[in-house]
Amino acid sequence: MTEVMVHNKGARLVNREQLAVIPTPAGSPTHKPIPHLVLVDTIKDMLLARGIHPTHESLAVNANGMQVFGVFDYGPTGGDLGMAMAFRAANDKSLAVQIVAGARVFVCENLALSGSAILLKRKHSRGLSLASEVAAGLDRHAEAQYVFLESIDRLKGEGLRDDEAKVTLFDLIWAGALGISLLDTAAHNYFDAEKLGYPDCAPRTAWGLHNACTRAVKALSPASQFSTTMRIGRHFGLGEATHAE
Repeated sequence: MTEVMVHNKGARLVNREQLAVIPTPAGSPTHKPIPHLVLVDTIKDMLLARGIHPTHESLAVNANGMQVFGVFDYGPTGGDLGMAMAFRAANDKSLAVQIVAGARVFVCENLALSGSAILLKRKHSRGLSLASEVAAGLDRHAEAQYVFLESIDRLKGEGLRDDEAKVTLFDLIWAGALGISLLDTAAHNYFDAEKLGYPDCAPRTAWGLHNACTRAVKALSPASQFSTTMRIGRHFGLGEATHAE
């Protein structure tokens, strides 16, 4: 089961009851805050309407409760992967509502988010119809999932020599996809995978290196995990353009 990681000060995992009592700030002519529980319920209802039955959910908020993060697991694909959907939003204008499709690596609980399979990305504007926007995003989901899984298969078949893996890590830093503070952890995750007991990072492939990087991302705050994992996915070419604004 995928859990939202909460390493930053004050962030915490919550259940639906706790989420329901977090106050929603008043709106303005240009800003329409969405109660966190309404967002969670809308996403789940739209999944169920399309025959997608979540098997687990994990929810978290930041210290002041204005930002919400979540993951729905909704079924295996075979092998070492299961599908998941992640979302984030904020009622203080710091984050747009964003929903992405991805895969869960069973062995390490990593969440691999496609950098281009963005099902929804919208500001909390007065014109936002949450249900219709989520529905439109999920209608693109099947195609995005197919392309995403094809991309994972490609990475699994892309062998890397050690020197190529080192160059790729440098390129990730240079491109801003991975923070330099995570370089040492990502490198150890990959090159010392067997010693550390990380079988998902052990294959000397692009997929193994990707997993080593997403393991390192767990040390970040939820908001940073989300954006960094997306950048890593884009860098590794996970998926093709399925982008919603």
